[in-house]
Amino acid sequence: MHYLSKLLQKLFKNNLAKPLDTLVQSTEITHRIKRYEQRETGLGINLLCEGYRLDGNFTLTEIYQYLCELRSKHPQDILLATLDDVYQSAYTCYHSRDTHDLDSVISYDLSHLPAAAFEDHQGDTKHIGYLSLTEEFPIRYSNFMKKASQANITSLTASLPWKTKGHDKSIVTDDDIKNFPREKISFIQIVPVRTSPEAIAAYPNGYFVDDLNPFQNYILSKQMLDGFGFNLFGIGATYLGFMRDTLITKDEADQLGLFLAGIYYGYENNEPLDNIISKQLIGKSEFYIAYALREEP
Repeated sequence: MHYLSKLLQKLFKNNLAKPLDTLVQSTEITHRIKRYEQRETGLGINLLCEGYRLDGNFTLTEIYQYLCELRSKHPQDILLATLDDVYQSAYTCYHSRDTHDLDSVISYDLSHLPAAAFEDHQGDTKHIGYLSLTEEFPIRYSNFMKKASQANITSLTASLPWKTKGHDKSIVTDDDIKNFPREKISFIQIVPVRTSPEAIAAYPNGYFVDDLNPFQNYILSKQMLDGFGFNLFGIGATYLGFMRDTLITKDEADQLGLFLAGIYYGYENNEPLDNIISKQLIGKSEFYIAYALREEP
């Protein structure tokens, strides 16, 4: 069976049961995690996958920790969280989706969609023009993957400025995150795909001219997974979050440093950039790459 059909079947079988509303204890503060209602996110963009809403006062590392706790509940799916500045990231996601025409329904069979997908809400008129329902995620996924499959890893070469200061510092770890502004809200989508790079279809970010676009983010995330075992777990207004279950060794960090050094321009110090990156990542299982420029270099 075609994967798109399997994905559609999975969405119908994967309806969430009763809402989850639990308190998760942190060393500093108590946060509430609950299942969100699709039309109650307040983001200005429809999340096409069901999931969780995290409210409180927390760091990106704490989002990562909560996501890790939830993974066992969804072994067949990929969890994807919003990271820094959720409302800004939703704004750019909205425009990125439209810029790349990722909600196009041209050539798709829409007969299976609920009435809410149509202008008269009865299924008798034309589609409303954008995707808003979980049943429509396979369309978004298909549109995204058609374009992502055409992306080339060479497009990442010297694509981002190297920055060591500010809240769009090029590469950050948990050591840096504790000094970043805390987040108030995060949405964790349960994305019915096979790999974490594919989950970008659920939150396709990268809109401004200096950003990596969604398909470059896909290529970067695929290289991080295939080459180094790091899964994409979150997308914010500025950062992509990556994680794996084991700490990165020195040899692995050296190889990763070589790869990542190639995507930056503007580094001017004497020590090779790959050495700088390697030392930063040794012993880490979680780190973040700024895919968007938010402050002047």
